[in-house]
Amino acid sequence: MQGAVTGASSSRWASSPDEAQRLAASGAVRLEPNHHHGAVGPMAGVISPSMPVWIVENQEYGNRAYSNMDEGLGKVLRFGAYDEEVLNRLRWMRDVLGPAMARALEAGGPIELQPLIAQALSMGDEVHNRTVAASGLLFRRLAPALLRTDMDPADEGGVARFHGGQRLLLSQRVHGVQQVDARCRAWHPEQQLGDRHGAQRRGLWHPR
Repeated sequence: MQGAVTGASSSRWASSPDEAQRLAASGAVRLEPNHHHGAVGPMAGVISPSMPVWIVENQEYGNRAYSNMDEGLGKVLRFGAYDEEVLNRLRWMRDVLGPAMARALEAGGPIELQPLIAQALSMGDEVHNRTVAASGLLFRRLAPALLRTDMDPADEGGVARFHGGQRLLLSQRVHGVQQVDARCRAWHPEQQLGDRHGAQRRGLWHPR
């Protein structure tokens, strides 16, 4: 967790890991639980203001959940790594990948996740540790819209290479948070985002 906070701060506010650690220890960087903002992150779970996030909206209840983009495998921020390779990848995701995905979704429209997840499950995914099918299905939906954007050809190649070794859709975590919150609101509309785990312990909602 300390490594992930160091890396996230280094990519936005600090010029070095030492400065990032001093900032975090001083209280200058405010830390809050993801769940208080309807968000969820992997492993160390750190999401900074400069990181692009996926937004999943339940159109029936109007609630939203958020999750940062997965960095792939190996040396990554979610495991506490924060060297220059990790920071450069985070900057590229912020400056190239995130805007490209946003333009693609704007051009192609929202993507319905339930059918995509169902198809991925039938192809052998469990949409958490194994997401090869889900990521491929999502990228197939995004690719035509990506081609209609004004992305630089070099960036197009980078996005394609990123997808090649990437778990583009870790849908289970963000979709699960969004569904749990919808159930919370359905049973007790006064429940606020971030209270869902307390609600579960008190037995206020009962997932089937």
